[in-house]
Amino acid sequence: MHKQMDNMNNILIDFQGYSLSQKFLIKELSIYFTHTDSVSTYFFKSEAPFQSLSLKEKKVVWYCEKYYHKIRYNFGEASQSTLCDVLKTCIDVNTVVYTKGASKVKILSELLPGFAKIFNIEEYGCTKLKLKIYNEETNCRASFHKNCLHCSHQNAMIFGRFLKELLENE
Repeated sequence: MHKQMDNMNNILIDFQGYSLSQKFLIKELSIYFTHTDSVSTYFFKSEAPFQSLSLKEKKVVWYCEKYYHKIRYNFGEASQSTLCDVLKTCIDVNTVVYTKGASKVKILSELLPGFAKIFNIEEYGCTKLKLKIYNEETNCRASFHKNCLHCSHQNAMIFGRFLKELLENE
């Protein structure tokens, strides 16, 4: 396990968005802090207007809006240009970042090149099946996430509590 001596430097990041042809567009970003057992969630605006997307990209957006994370393409509070700044306010060179899935590790590594150590918690036994025991109300503030299995706030809380327990038992 790649943990720091205290929980202050261990965080878990989860995010939802759209896999478009040029890049992954993060719409919702949640950061779980192991030392406080809390989550901060941010919603980001899309840079390009929906009309400028290709038909294939529009289909991805429509599918995700209706069946996956339910985040509207035009919804957001913060500018995409602030995404890295938000991450860097929570992360320093001593922070160990965890996320779930190799694709999310890759995306975070590209956003924060050389800035933090990023690990996949699946390598430590974190699977969806195992996480059913952590499935509880996590108070997501997004009304469109009611009865939604793909909420980064909920995922960050569930995966983060798995991580916290793992770190405490090591």
